[in-house]
Amino acid sequence: MNCERLSDRMAGVLAGRDHWSREDEEHLVVCADCRNEWQLLGRAAALGADLPGLDAGSIASQVQQRLARTNRGAKNLRRGWLGIGLAAAAALVLVVTRPDGKSPPGPGPISATNLEIPFSELDSLSPAQLQAVLETLEPPLGSSSTLDAPTLQDLDDHQLERLLRSLEG
Repeated sequence: MNCERLSDRMAGVLAGRDHWSREDEEHLVVCADCRNEWQLLGRAAALGADLPGLDAGSIASQVQQRLARTNRGAKNLRRGWLGIGLAAAAALVLVVTRPDGKSPPGPGPISATNLEIPFSELDSLSPAQLQAVLETLEPPLGSSSTLDAPTLQDLDDHQLERLLRSLEG
């Protein structure tokens, strides 16, 4: 008798989908491990047997009612935020519009020479450190031709060392 095969069939027998043969019953009498497992499964199945049954229809109805209440509350909240947003937009239009009814002129186009992007992390760096950071940045796309790209022979010792460090990970 194979204990594993009997163990696999225990849940089916307990649920009534399978039944013990005479050999199986004899093995349960002789094998303490299988008998203990069978008794454990029987006790586990008995847990909750004295609890009242659940009414699935009632639970589903309660869940649907709660969802309907939640959806109504969410819709009202969205309407409130929409009203606040519209009021803020109207107030902004009133503040921005000049007394003669015309809007003030907008900012002109941004030129690359006037563009400043503050990086507070770079404030404490020395000029040499800033230059090192600048060298690590890639140039903008289209600013150079791939025909002009340097070869390994064009790199100095410092650049070759940086290249090797970047390849190491």
